Amino acid sequence: MPRVRIPKYRKHKPSNLAVVSLGGKDYYLGKYGTKESHEEYARRISEYLKRRGEQVPAEIRVSPHHSKNITVVEAADRYLTWVTSERSPAEQAHVHGMLTCLVNLYENELAAAIGPAELREVRRVMVAKGWCRNYVNEQIGRLKRMYQWLAAEPLIPITTYHAILVVGGLRRGEGGARETEPILPVDEATVDATLPHLPETIADMLRLQRITGMRPNEVCLLRPCDIDRSDAVWFYRPITHKMAYRGRERVICIGPQAQRVLLRYLARDRETFCFSPRDSESKRRAPRGRGKGFVFAGQYDAGVYRRAIHRACDKAFPHPALTKIKASDLTGIQRKELRIWKSANRWSPNQLRHAAATEIRRKFGLEAAQIVLGHAKADVTQIYAERDLAKGVEVALRIG
Repeated sequence: MPRVRIPKYRKHKPSNLAVVSLGGKDYYLGKYGTKESHEEYARRISEYLKRRGEQVPAEIRVSPHHSKNITVVEAADRYLTWVTSERSPAEQAHVHGMLTCLVNLYENELAAAIGPAELREVRRVMVAKGWCRNYVNEQIGRLKRMYQWLAAEPLIPITTYHAILVVGGLRRGEGGARETEPILPVDEATVDATLPHLPETIADMLRLQRITGMRPNEVCLLRPCDIDRSDAVWFYRPITHKMAYRGRERVICIGPQAQRVLLRYLARDRETFCFSPRDSESKRRAPRGRGKGFVFAGQYDAGVYRRAIHRACDKAFPHPALTKIKASDLTGIQRKELRIWKSANRWSPNQLRHAAATEIRRKFGLEAAQIVLGHAKADVTQIYAERDLAKGVEVALRIG
């Protein structure tokens, strides 16, 4: 059996800090030669080898007790490493934003010293950044989950985690946090005006979502192997979905009209994503002979999908005076006016889902809308599940 190569514990002479290089990145371990730096080295090596599926040598031992003296920035680094390997890219971005607020305030403080007062200060900074009340509450929830993870490692005392739980969420009108407007459905005329300005693949994703009422992420994740095409109505079961953690199954009914949109994206490997930036860009660049040597991702995510629609909205609904002026020539007042204009004339994929819900509810009733959009309760019986699927099939046959 080949011997596992262990990266060396080294000294960074300019700073007198210990350092180890893992995966092409340097990690500083604390003052060179100290017990703490050697224990941090052992912890880093253990995590690195486990991620690679290699056995941790017996001589690498991690003490679970010294870590209770870690600083906020060290705790944030460890948690972000774990999130990067265990959570989705979208969740990683949210966690990164939360950690930025925390670290900017308390970078060199002990992680165990963070209590309710410090948590409220982090929340105040989030409000000052312009985040809406609901998002601030979500981010504070992520910070609490981070401390739960730290306590479980154990990197901080469990009492620290328990202490911050007393800080509740912001209520409406509290703390000066702004409120968001309710998400309204986008009208058909607006969607039709946007479609010509979208790449072909994104336009078809939009058409499919418009008919079926899928969530944006469900459109992005669609693969041939996830679709049962054995009947007149196809059944799409996403590999993951919003309520999967509660053990619920998500089944999306795809009727004839949606099938026509989707059909030409199914002639590919069964586990390849139907809607791919690689395919979209090759179509767009091929007529002009551009793009050779570029490597594009094999899957869209909801963020890219949303931004593509926003760019199309900017083209479909240009500002009557400012759009043709170069950005560098705009005054501060003009830039603000243009931002307000774009914000007012952009719509997002979730609004398509709201539009589908409104239409289905109007034609088939509230229960049918809940079923098609995946809003059914988790504890329904098998009889209700069969009845619900039948309603979904009925809707798909009649509207697409």
